[in-house]
Amino acid sequence: MDKKIFVKNSYYEGLLQDLFCGNDGFFSIFMHFFYQYNQIFCFNQIFKEEFKKLYLKELEACEIISALIIQIGGDAKYYSSMRKFISGSKIDYVKNVKMMLENDIELVEKSLLDIKSALCKIENMQIKLDLRKILVIKNEELEIIKKIYLKIIDFIVLIIFYNKLILLSYEVFMIKVLFVCLGNICRSPMAEYVFKDMVQKYGIEDEFYIDSAATSVEE
Repeated sequence: MDKKIFVKNSYYEGLLQDLFCGNDGFFSIFMHFFYQYNQIFCFNQIFKEEFKKLYLKELEACEIISALIIQIGGDAKYYSSMRKFISGSKIDYVKNVKMMLENDIELVEKSLLDIKSALCKIENMQIKLDLRKILVIKNEELEIIKKIYLKIIDFIVLIIFYNKLILLSYEVFMIKVLFVCLGNICRSPMAEYVFKDMVQKYGIEDEFYIDSAATSVEE
């Protein structure tokens, strides 16, 4: 980046300051990614490197825009143009990874729109060039998040299928007992519940599937 100090421009400073530390700004997103990296590192290391790439890319975006703010006479403090301190979206990172990633996609897509909006309002070519560099970084982040998201979805589907397979195999190996009588009103239901009581007393009820049925609909 050219280190020349631009002419002080409070309007550009406000636009860039909001991108940097406005609500859901670059610094807020960096904190999201850094926190998520630490949570993934503690609970599941499969996506550790991907989340590390995310927070490092967002840090690069923060460095570019904070340098721009300083160059146009700002001070790159951690607040918006309205002097409101940074804030971020509340989300349960640990218990719902799918929701966390959906929130990340929304944050980065919003950030892309905010950058494009700022580009339309800024005429300085050096600032535009640096903002376009950030656009490239943001698109790379979005690609990483979407890849992780698809892997998570595949993993969830696999777990659901595995659980159903376990339940199916468990049912195949259960001992099935069916009591029948003419109308399934008295004798077979009584036998069903007597036998259920017996296997329960022996603590083996999980090994049996017990039911009753009728042989006729006349009664």
